Amino acid sequence: LSFHEPKLVNGVCVVEPPDEVFELGVKEWSNALVGYFVGKRIPFKIVKEHLEKKWRKWGGVSVITGDNGTFLFKFDNSAARDLVLSNGPWEVWGAYLALKRWEEGMSLSKDSFSSILVWVKLSNVPYELWTKSGLGYVASALGVPLCMDAATTAGNRLSFARVCIEMKASSSFPTLYKVRRRNGTLVDVMVQYAWKPKLIHQTTHSSAIIQILWMDGRLSFHEPKVVNGVCVVEPPDEVFELGVKEWSNTLVGYFVGKRIPVKIVKEHLEKKWRKWGGVSVITGDNGTFLCKFDNSAARDLILSYGPWEVWGAYLALKRWEEGMSLSKDSFSSILVWVKLSVPAKIGGLSPESEGADVMLLSPDTASLDPNIMIRNLVGSGKRRKKKRDSSCSLIHSMISYASWNIRGLNHPLKQEEVSRFILLNKVAICGLLEYRTIAGNVHKIAHRMCKNWDSATNRAFSPLGRIWVMWDPIILKFEVSLMTDQVIHGKAVLGNGIIVHLSFVYGLCDYRSRRDLWKDLIFNAHLASSVPWLILGDFNVSRHPQDQLNGPPRISKAMTEFNECLKSMEVDDIRSVGRFYTWSNKRVGNFVVNKKLDRVLENCEWNNLFSHSLAHFHNPGVSDHSPVTVSLSNHRSSSNKPFKFLNFWVKDAHFPGLLSSVWEQRVVGNPL
Repeated sequence: LSFHEPKLVNGVCVVEPPDEVFELGVKEWSNALVGYFVGKRIPFKIVKEHLEKKWRKWGGVSVITGDNGTFLFKFDNSAARDLVLSNGPWEVWGAYLALKRWEEGMSLSKDSFSSILVWVKLSNVPYELWTKSGLGYVASALGVPLCMDAATTAGNRLSFARVCIEMKASSSFPTLYKVRRRNGTLVDVMVQYAWKPKLIHQTTHSSAIIQILWMDGRLSFHEPKVVNGVCVVEPPDEVFELGVKEWSNTLVGYFVGKRIPVKIVKEHLEKKWRKWGGVSVITGDNGTFLCKFDNSAARDLILSYGPWEVWGAYLALKRWEEGMSLSKDSFSSILVWVKLSVPAKIGGLSPESEGADVMLLSPDTASLDPNIMIRNLVGSGKRRKKKRDSSCSLIHSMISYASWNIRGLNHPLKQEEVSRFILLNKVAICGLLEYRTIAGNVHKIAHRMCKNWDSATNRAFSPLGRIWVMWDPIILKFEVSLMTDQVIHGKAVLGNGIIVHLSFVYGLCDYRSRRDLWKDLIFNAHLASSVPWLILGDFNVSRHPQDQLNGPPRISKAMTEFNECLKSMEVDDIRSVGRFYTWSNKRVGNFVVNKKLDRVLENCEWNNLFSHSLAHFHNPGVSDHSPVTVSLSNHRSSSNKPFKFLNFWVKDAHFPGLLSSVWEQRVVGNPL
């Protein structure tokens, strides 16, 4: 350091650096964030390890300790800083990290956080307010809205709006408030918080404004009203008119009798309709879709050229109107194409009119005569039934799901072994764990093992490559719904239209890091409670003391947390055969350790639908982990069931008389 002479003012030593020194310091810290953990004091080493690992994909970051439990996060560039702010909230060991941008002159104390940044989900927002201006009014009931996420900005998802809001720390964090429509009716808007503090101390310090450079999704603040103690949002008429204009060329629809994945609907319909103009397919609530067209002519052509089908499911359509409910109950009438076989003497029709296509508008689908059949482009009902049966047979008796911790997939020998394993066990979808290949080789290795298969990895969360899911698109459709550094969740649509949830898991070695996995699985269990769900992979922890051979037989804290997680998820191990211990340290003698770390779990819905599915743990082969396959097979009941005699029958007092009366009866043919 260099020496600079201080000043003495009224007997007090005063240091007055020049402006250029301050400017140099402001430039040094301009890309920094300040934060603290609410309700917990996390060790510096843990904070540094977790957050630098999560954030390094966006750029370099240094974690620095401040005063009274605060931290400074210094980034290499402003883009990385803004990405961390916009992709929150962030947690370490279950504690929420409150963040804001560093500013010159700010105090590095928790009291300076008089307002906090919160991501919220707003459900049941009127669709005529689904514009940037309208959502600005709706979100202002909670605080100062800053921005929307990418899906909300693009309008690709209408089931909820995800908005980042600067809320006062002393806020009551309401879960419900009201929005007044133009016709005067009040609509309840539900609020779900990604994080909500249990207790925040109210302070009188001024709040630092949090800026996010996400200009396309920026919202403006509008002061809400309080009527009889209830927060009411009343946007002006011009905001509603803007929303009505935005959605005027939109159709609303749903698939009758089936739930088709969004990806499939979007792919099929946009391909069919693009010849008439641009169209965007957007998800609504409860299986409904919005089809937004560039112009009214394209919209009207779609209505007049129906019916439309995807995967054999009929699409019921109608025009969007202001104030309408996007639920299936709002379809009081639907458009149906039918075939009528009418005798020539009835209705004055000629014999040539038999079997003609007629378009009917039925006010009640339940009143349709069963002899009137909805037109199916595949063929006759008899042929469709045959195809459906063969599809079920294919799904239930010929395919299996698989998971394998392969411990590196760069060696050609391992690639050949995986390819042979998939072929011999008729695997339709496989999760490969700890594959450890560089990003440039993933496509080449996938093509070598399973040509023309689709795949997805969680490399964005784990540069080393932890989970790699591959599937045959001819047999099933798989859509990734969520991924983290320890799990990939997705929906699989089988050939017979059945939708199942699949989760491929690789638990981290540290039991504290696995707590994030347990929370994620419990959250996903609520989403998959009504559909078949299968979870398979390497959990890196045992359930019971007997799951370990030649090791200390004890119930650890990690095992207790794992079992509590499974209890909350309401899942259990599927029936299995083959090897019991799925991992070995590959040693001999007294040093060998075997554990059951890999498992397959099922929920109640899976067990009801696939009650005869079976997990088979194979020999480990080229890895130290055993691969597992889950086969879906039909239960073939024998036509000649054996007669069973139960010994306790003879102990009943009525048995001798009943037996005598039956044997005295005259029987023609086989008495059994």
